Amino acid sequence: MNESERKPLVSGWRKLKLELKDRTIGPVVEGHVTFGLYFFIGVVVFGGLGFWYECARLWNNPAAGPSAMLTSLVTFFPALVGSTSIQMIFEEDENRRMRAFAVTYLIVFALLATALTFLERIPTWVSFVVSGAASLAALWIWWVANAKNPAFRDEVNDETPLGGSVAQTPAGTLDGFKS
Repeated sequence: MNESERKPLVSGWRKLKLELKDRTIGPVVEGHVTFGLYFFIGVVVFGGLGFWYECARLWNNPAAGPSAMLTSLVTFFPALVGSTSIQMIFEEDENRRMRAFAVTYLIVFALLATALTFLERIPTWVSFVVSGAASLAALWIWWVANAKNPAFRDEVNDETPLGGSVAQTPAGTLDGFKS
């Protein structure tokens, strides 16, 4: 095989980047309403209920201070990253790059949550910024993990009511049928 016949190699890093990009923009471009509503209502609203509760408490009683709200953020993102990463590890049978990405994400965010919990010298505002950014990253990893999940896609199989392709010859015969 000469130089001109060789296919250009696409590195695993580039493939991972393209896969993450596709999963990040895919649900938006394809306009899956089910995905968007589940993400917003199920993950952001109900998944973040502890955070929203603490926001409401702080709004009603500013003297209480933001420590409970910070605790809710520091516990939200590891729970979401952990459950989503484990989901990806189990579901991505054919895509080892995504599995490796999920394991890496899980380890990094577990270490981050541990640091935010046990390092007492971190200023409160830094903890808020870091845990807020980590919470957004946790929402993104959920998005990426579920972007291709058929349960959240609005696609309709137009062959379902027909029992298959209309170009296919039906099974059986009409022999003996009287008209």
